[in-house]
Amino acid sequence: MAAMLLTLIPPVVIVLAMQRAFVRGLVDSEK
Repeated sequence: MAAMLLTLIPPVVIVLAMQRAFVRGLVDSEK
C-alpha cells in the first residue's frame, strides 16, 4: 500500500503544479 502511494504521489504533484501554472497564466493574461 505504501509503495502504491509513493508511485501515485509524483503524477499528482505534477498535475497540481501544471494546474497552478495554468491558472496563474490565465490570471496574468486577464490583467
